[in-house]
Amino acid sequence: MLKALGVVTPRTPDLPRIGAGASSRSDTQKALKSAYSAVSSRLGGEKPSLIVASYTCMHKPEQVAERLREIAPPDTPFVGVSSCRGVVANRSWCGSKQTAPDLLDQTALGLWAISDDRGDYEVVHIQGLGEDPDDARQVIDARKSVADGVTAAMAGRQMPSFVLCFSTFGFSEAVLEGVKDAVDDGVPVFGGTAADNDVTEKWSLFSSKGGVSEKNGAVLVLGWSSVEVSCCMASGFKPTERKGVATKVDGYWLKEIDDQPALVKYNEWTNSEGMVGLTTSSSGTTAIAGMSSWQPLGEPLDAETHFRVLHPMKADSAAGSLKLAGSVPPGTELTLLKGEADSLVEYIVETSERLAPKECLGAFMILCGGLVMAMGEKIEGVYEDLANEVVKAEALGMCAFGEQGPNCNRESMHGNLMFGVLMFSNKPVRPTR
Repeated sequence: MLKALGVVTPRTPDLPRIGAGASSRSDTQKALKSAYSAVSSRLGGEKPSLIVASYTCMHKPEQVAERLREIAPPDTPFVGVSSCRGVVANRSWCGSKQTAPDLLDQTALGLWAISDDRGDYEVVHIQGLGEDPDDARQVIDARKSVADGVTAAMAGRQMPSFVLCFSTFGFSEAVLEGVKDAVDDGVPVFGGTAADNDVTEKWSLFSSKGGVSEKNGAVLVLGWSSVEVSCCMASGFKPTERKGVATKVDGYWLKEIDDQPALVKYNEWTNSEGMVGLTTSSSGTTAIAGMSSWQPLGEPLDAETHFRVLHPMKADSAAGSLKLAGSVPPGTELTLLKGEADSLVEYIVETSERLAPKECLGAFMILCGGLVMAMGEKIEGVYEDLANEVVKAEALGMCAFGEQGPNCNRESMHGNLMFGVLMFSNKPVRPTR
C-alpha cells in the first residue's frame, strides 16, 4: 500500500562506531601502536572521523602528536590533552604501577575515536591565550580570541551538536565563556583542563591543526554528530549545614565570606581539618589543594541537591584569603561540601540519573585530577565503578584539573572535583531543512 502511494520507508542509516584503547607502556611509539590497534579493531577497520588522545605527562606531547599523525589515515582530525596519573579505557584503569610512593611517575596513554560518515568534526586550536589569568585584560582578550576562532570555524554552517573544550590551567573559564559567546545556549560545551601528575605545570595540549600548547592554549572540537548526544556533570559531594555568602572577591581569590576573612571562615567550618599544619598567623601563600579535596565549597544550582564544586587551591594566611580553582562573583551563596572515596560513586550516580540514554554507542568521560591525587591507589576501583555504573559502552576517561559541562539547569559551566560524561546515543539526528 505504501509503495503504491509512492511512499518509501527510509532505511535506518548506519550508526557511528566508537572505539577506545589504552596502554601503560612507557615507550610512546609502542603505547600508541597498542592503543590505536585496539581502537581500529573496535571501529571495524572504518576510518576515524575524529581521534582524541589523553596521556600522562611522562609522554612527550610532541612525540604523541607526531606518531599519531603517522599512524592515523591522512587528514584525520585529532586532539590531545594530558591527564593526571592515568586514564580509563572501557571500564578498566590504565596507569603503570608506581615505582615511587607518591605515584608521580604514572604512565598511560589512551585513544578514543568515532567513525561517523554522516557527521562532521572540526578542530580549532587557539595558541597564546595570555600569560597571567589574574590579569583582567588578558582574560577578556582570551575570551574574544576563542569566540572569534569558533565563529570563523562555523561560518556558513548550522550550530554544532556539541563542542569538546580542552584548555591549559588558568584560562579555562575564559575559554568556556568564549565558546559560549559563539554558540547557541542549547549547545553543550564539554571538556576539561589539561593536567599533570603533581601540579608542576607539565600539562599540555596538541591538535592536528596547531601543534603543541603547554602553557596557554586551547584545543576545541566542533561536533556535528549524526546521532543525538547527552552530556552532563555531577558531583560526588553532599552539603553540610555550614553556609555563607561571598562578600569580597578578587579574581580567583575569595577574600571574605560573610564579611569575615575567607580563610578564617573556612577554618571554622572545617574545624581546621582542611588546613592541617597551617595557621592564620603564618605568612605567605600555601598550597592546600590536597588537604581540601574532600571539603570543598559549593555554589548551589538548585534546592540543595546539585552544586557547582569549587576547590580551594591556596591559602594566603597574611591576607586571610582562599584561592579557588573557579571564580565566583560577590553575592554568591556558598556551602561547605563533604565527601569521601567510599561514597563518591554512589553520590555521583544519585545526582546524575538523567545522564545515560537508554542505548549508548560510546562515551568520553572526565574526572577531576584533584580527586585522583586525593584517592591515591583507590582511584582505580572508583573510576572503574563509575564507568560501569554510568557508561556501559565503549568509553575513554581522562583526569583533568577542572571540568566543563552542562549542569542540572543545562547551562555549561566550569567546576572542580567533578565527574562528567559525553554520551552518543543510537538515535539518529533528524535532518533540518
